[in-house]
Amino acid sequence: LLNPYYLQIVMFFIINAIMGISIYFTLASGQLSLGAAGFMSVGAYVGAILSLKADLPIVVGIIIGGLVASLVAVIIGLPTTRLRGLYLAIATLGFGEVVRVIFLNLDIT
Repeated sequence: LLNPYYLQIVMFFIINAIMGISIYFTLASGQLSLGAAGFMSVGAYVGAILSLKADLPIVVGIIIGGLVASLVAVIIGLPTTRLRGLYLAIATLGFGEVVRVIFLNLDIT
């Protein structure tokens, strides 16, 4: 099989490619959304906590993490639908920072 080092490099490449594609889709529509990292971190954090703390299989953690990230995206997306340009960028950047601060201060990790 693959060397663990190369496997980690491939995983980081795939994760960053998914992030890049998600940012490209919003840029292609003429918008600048800086919250993609926040949404991705919500899904990753929920999936990791469920897999490690609740002893769920990793696939179940990934699916539930994706669903939770989608739910958070809908909750954030509905109020920001009318924002355009710099206002959308500021709102989504603020969301990403709020997520970062919350995850840094949680006691579960």
